[in-house]
Amino acid sequence: MKRRPIINVSRDGLVDSSALARALETGELSGAGIDVFEDEPNVPDELRRLENIVLTPHVAWYSEEAVTASPELGRGNSSGCWPDKRPKTRFDPL
Repeated sequence: MKRRPIINVSRDGLVDSSALARALETGELSGAGIDVFEDEPNVPDELRRLENIVLTPHVAWYSEEAVTASPELGRGNSSGCWPDKRPKTRFDPL
């Protein structure tokens, strides 16, 4: 079976930190890139000690492009709540 990495840059709570650490230690996952944590801003020690993970602060939203686009996305999502409209960005639950 081909080992694959996992990347989570969306929301905390989607990845169980303990399970992720075990999967990285056993080789079930080849690596990980994580910028959100269950108890931000605290990064679990079990993840800090691993060499096959990249840990970054959750700051992707803080760019010139994101700051400029935020008001428009907010308006588009708000107006998308009307019965004949759709939000500009959607979340489809699994």
